[in-house]
Amino acid sequence: MECEENAGNCGNVEASASTNSTNTNKKIVFYKSNAIGPYIVFIETQIGSSSNLGNFTHFKIAKEIFKLKLDNSIKYEIKGKNRLFVQFKSADAANEFCKNKILLGKGYNIYIPYNRLFTKRTIKSIPDFLRAEEVQDVIESRFKIESITRLNRKIYDPNSKSASFKSTSTIMLPLFSYFTNSHDECLVAPNGRTTTFFIDEVSKNSSDNTTTNSDPEVNVNDCSSQPSCAAASIIIADSSSPLQLLASMSPEALMALKYSIYT
Repeated sequence: MECEENAGNCGNVEASASTNSTNTNKKIVFYKSNAIGPYIVFIETQIGSSSNLGNFTHFKIAKEIFKLKLDNSIKYEIKGKNRLFVQFKSADAANEFCKNKILLGKGYNIYIPYNRLFTKRTIKSIPDFLRAEEVQDVIESRFKIESITRLNRKIYDPNSKSASFKSTSTIMLPLFSYFTNSHDECLVAPNGRTTTFFIDEVSKNSSDNTTTNSDPEVNVNDCSSQPSCAAASIIIADSSSPLQLLASMSPEALMALKYSIYT
């Protein structure tokens, strides 16, 4: 997602980083056991390493990987002068490769790119008086919300030639973006230009099943095509429009956000 309003502040590590390549102190996140591939792992030489010289260091990395004779790898691809990725047959094989003591002992960084694990969505028209933490506290969903960050807008003053940051009404949510058939996990199902989130499981007879999108292909009461769907409220995220929020929230939050949700 392009943070057109972020003014250099797209949130914390999980929310803003697309890889784990530049900060070895960040927590390494692994694939879920029920994730659907492709299972990709990046390996690269560390910045400042003696191996990070010249324009062809990916050959050195490839040589080290080939020495391991990995049985579960199916594809290798160069992603830069000091980085390449390995695609594995299973999530477990990819996770185990991230812990490879031989390569880690030689100073390589091995990680799963965050953009393979998380998807970022925005919600607009959130009043400034609501802190991001307050919004996160009142959202109840079946998918895991890692964090919520309010985006800032950079304002440049030509007179003083300085810049300041002003909070916007847009917040960003990084979400786990793996596929699963489990009722207890997140279901993020890319469907062309539309991503559907099935959240907040409710009774099939509930009259509260509403949607912010009139797409006839999406019917919250028809779960026959979704094995893990159990008549749920949904969030529709269109690639050309901001994410609209539909979730079980406190009455106070609903009053504050009613124009955002229903208009």
